[in-house]
Amino acid sequence: MSRFKLSPFWQAVMVIIIAYLVFDNAFPPLLPMTLMIPYMIITIIGVLLYFAFDDQRWEAFKAPITTVVRDDDKVAARWGLLVVIPLIAAYTVYGMVKPATDAPVELRQVHPAPPASVKVFNKRYNLASLENPLRQKILGTMKIDRDAGWDQYNEAVMAGRDIYYQNCFFCHGARLDGQGHYAHGFNPMPINFQDSTLIPQLQESFLFWRITTGAAGLPKEGTPWNSAMPVWHEMLKEEDVWRVILFIFDYSGQMPRIWDADLSKEVTGMKDEVLARRKALKGKALYRFRCEVCHGEQGAGDGIAAERVYPKPRDFTLALFKYKTSPGMELPRDEDLFNTIKYGLPGTSMPGWGIEGRALLTDKQIKSLIPEIKRFDLTATWPPEDAEEAFDDDERYIGDDFRSITEREPLNGQIAYSEASVAKGREAFLKACEQCHGAEGRGNIVSGKKLEDDWGNRLWPRNLTKPWTWRATQTRTRGEGGRDQTIRNIYLRLSMGIPGTPMPAHRATEAGNADPVSLEDRWHIANFVYSLRDTTVQPVEDPVVMGMKIEGELPAAVNDERWDRAPAVSLHLVPNIIKEARLFTPLNDAVTVRVLYNNKDITFLLTLDDRTHSRPGDRYFGDLMDESLEMHPDAFAIQFPHDDAYSTRPATLKPPYRHGDAQHKTIIWYWNAGSVKPEIGAQTLLLDGSGLDRELEPRMQESRLTASGQWKEGQWRVLMKRARDGSRSGNISFDEGQFIPIAFANWDGSNGEVGSKHTLTTWYWLLLPPEEDVVKIYGIPAGIGLLVFLIGWGIVAVQRRMLKQG
Repeated sequence: MSRFKLSPFWQAVMVIIIAYLVFDNAFPPLLPMTLMIPYMIITIIGVLLYFAFDDQRWEAFKAPITTVVRDDDKVAARWGLLVVIPLIAAYTVYGMVKPATDAPVELRQVHPAPPASVKVFNKRYNLASLENPLRQKILGTMKIDRDAGWDQYNEAVMAGRDIYYQNCFFCHGARLDGQGHYAHGFNPMPINFQDSTLIPQLQESFLFWRITTGAAGLPKEGTPWNSAMPVWHEMLKEEDVWRVILFIFDYSGQMPRIWDADLSKEVTGMKDEVLARRKALKGKALYRFRCEVCHGEQGAGDGIAAERVYPKPRDFTLALFKYKTSPGMELPRDEDLFNTIKYGLPGTSMPGWGIEGRALLTDKQIKSLIPEIKRFDLTATWPPEDAEEAFDDDERYIGDDFRSITEREPLNGQIAYSEASVAKGREAFLKACEQCHGAEGRGNIVSGKKLEDDWGNRLWPRNLTKPWTWRATQTRTRGEGGRDQTIRNIYLRLSMGIPGTPMPAHRATEAGNADPVSLEDRWHIANFVYSLRDTTVQPVEDPVVMGMKIEGELPAAVNDERWDRAPAVSLHLVPNIIKEARLFTPLNDAVTVRVLYNNKDITFLLTLDDRTHSRPGDRYFGDLMDESLEMHPDAFAIQFPHDDAYSTRPATLKPPYRHGDAQHKTIIWYWNAGSVKPEIGAQTLLLDGSGLDRELEPRMQESRLTASGQWKEGQWRVLMKRARDGSRSGNISFDEGQFIPIAFANWDGSNGEVGSKHTLTTWYWLLLPPEEDVVKIYGIPAGIGLLVFLIGWGIVAVQRRMLKQG
């Protein structure tokens, strides 16, 4: 049997194709075209040189090409190549000359080389020889008394845990996986401490350097960093940093890289023992390890992280659970508790502990937590659950269902989603739901009633236009089936209410009583609430803020209909948690941006859902806010790089997070809503920023920036306008075709936000698309394609003439 063998020509083709696929897919996040083209040229040249090095191999390589070019029976193939190759060349050139609208690729070192030493805490540390003094002390104790050493270790880890959950988990997550509830607002994302391919490669001295010096300590030659990492030596003690490092390695089940062989062996032995203990955790011990920091030792929702999160962790002592499928005020089914633990609650600090692909708990471990949750309220009479104990080898639950004597809330009578049903749902919604959720569903209370939960915590109604903030209602299933399931979940929330909150049940809770809202209207309202997601712009990853050029004067009003045609992009807002004074419990989470410009000016429209119109002295909204907070005016800001620091316009230069630094200054457009008492009108300011440690400097003589705002139905619309030409010191010019760094900020006055306590975005890119040069965009590729065709035609003609001449 003859063996199949590729000819040298097809070997070369395969190598080139494989090289392209590797370059295109094996180097995330993306290999830019500016690198792809030279890499492919080098690859092709290398392949040709390899085959040309040997005369016999070169002849074999050329044989298929010569045959196609010369033979009379290869006319179709010859013409195919003469057409396809010029088209490929023309398309490649077109991709190079067409205006780019994708954000520039920001290549950076993921883990830079640390300096030889670092000065923090008024001391200088040699990072090459630095070891964790706590770990060394613990190992020393273990040599004398192993049990005492483990007691020291556990005490230090628990102290590190408390520090982590009061300062770090907002970004790095309750699971230490870089998925904290504010992580989505940062680029790059926070480090994943659960990455087993990364953490064991790091020395503790490396983490000490990164934690203590933060973004400001990163080496300049490795930029762009765009890091938001705080400078923790300004807020933590040295021993606290070492405790956190000890906790990170313990919680992730890893140990640091240690060059000393004997010390490394001892530490590895500790790791094996930690993992052995960890694997056996269940029930009470597992609750203490994974849950206690938020829910508290006695399940009262008063863990060390509780004061810095909104909404507050669940208090299990009252047996009131918000998200369940059991009717009315009945206790939740085991399945409800299981699903909450496994999948988490989006928009809160409660993570999903058992999500496939990144689970930290097995289904069996999750089930072991359910009796522990129940025991916190000794007065509740929990119904017996008869869940089938069926697990596979990986402890995943494989039973058909949780069998229970507790019934599910019925879901009969579902009405199909349609425009007619949505219209009827709006009418019913305005009668039953407007007082709390507002006419547009944005959660702006119109009843004047201050809302609290059963624990006395201030609550705000859900903004129904933002499904990414829904806790347990938005299904994980995609498509039409997912839509119908989400609508059923909305119906459940509407019918049953949310126990422990002011959200009432909208069906009769006692037999014989009439439903507050009829079955049919509840389904119509569910369809309407689902439709509200179409009224807002959903946030996307790595967007570009795209401007649109128009003729004539720019809109002077926030409700000008031309704004509806402008491209819109929504950006996540996160609180300032990197520098005192910090904000931990924001209410506003996204801003939508639109940009219009003409030859002379540029104007921005910022749209933001805000439940309150905050101006000091406003009695109505003042009565709605938390009594422990002081009201300040709502405010907005747009930030750009200072033109003096941006004059060279490198493709990926962004100022450091927030207000830049002394070398990368920023200019800030600021507007606030003013005050009722004392009577102060809305204010517009230009501010210069030069770092987190320096006060913003107002420009008192600058008057070219104009701004105005309007609050209506739970939404701010703020317009800011300025000339495109910078002309004055530090004012950036808005040139077409240039990617310009841009960031946004918001102050929610009724949430006590003022000064550095506010929400903000990371840096994004603003692009005013250049006018298309038709000759350049289409003429150059066409010319190159024609040139390649003529060269190919010439080669064919020469080769066939040579064949005829013998």
